[in-house]
Amino acid sequence: MPERETYRIYLDAPAEPQNLAGAGAASVSSHTKVAFFIVAGAVGSGLAAWGIHDLIKSSNGIEGPAKP
Repeated sequence: MPERETYRIYLDAPAEPQNLAGAGAASVSSHTKVAFFIVAGAVGSGLAAWGIHDLIKSSNGIEGPAKP
């Protein structure tokens, strides 16, 4: 940095308006997040149950390299 160059830093800058969640926070409530995770878990569980059911009920089963 060259000599005789100075920088001014303002420590008492006006604050941004904040909501209850804080500065820069999204306005998504915790209830919305919980509902999203419940729905995602239910969909994932349903797909896993469907896949397991198809695997059990299939007549072929899992095919290996020894079974043509």
